[in-house]
Amino acid sequence: MDRSFFFPSPNALGEGRGVGSGRIFSTSFLHFPFSFKGRVGGEMTYPGPVDVSFGPVSPNPLGSHSAVRFWTSGPTEAGLTLYDVQGRLQRTLFSGRVPGGEHALSWDGRNAYGQRLPAGVYFFRLQAAGRVFTEKAVLLR
Repeated sequence: MDRSFFFPSPNALGEGRGVGSGRIFSTSFLHFPFSFKGRVGGEMTYPGPVDVSFGPVSPNPLGSHSAVRFWTSGPTEAGLTLYDVQGRLQRTLFSGRVPGGEHALSWDGRNAYGQRLPAGVYFFRLQAAGRVFTEKAVLLR
């Protein structure tokens, strides 16, 4: 993500000089609004919100196994659950704290009791950093 900001020089503010006298600073190497404050338990702490991206579930349609991927820019609490088309919870795939980075979980097509789920439409729901994401997947048998 590239964010560029224009900072006019003092002479560009009302002293007859144009916009060209300012400087453009690129911040593509920074992730605003994050700043490193210190370490807690071996992890960097982030005072600002954590960015999250989710999906896609692959392969889709699903076979007997699938991979569910998500990414976080910093440490956060996360939960990944699976629901059927009627909205019933079928399985909690993960619940806990994750460090920043990419995370991949596999699903074997079974519910929380180890029973094979029938073919149909299912929804993976990721809750992380105070946000909720949903990915639709079709399970084939």
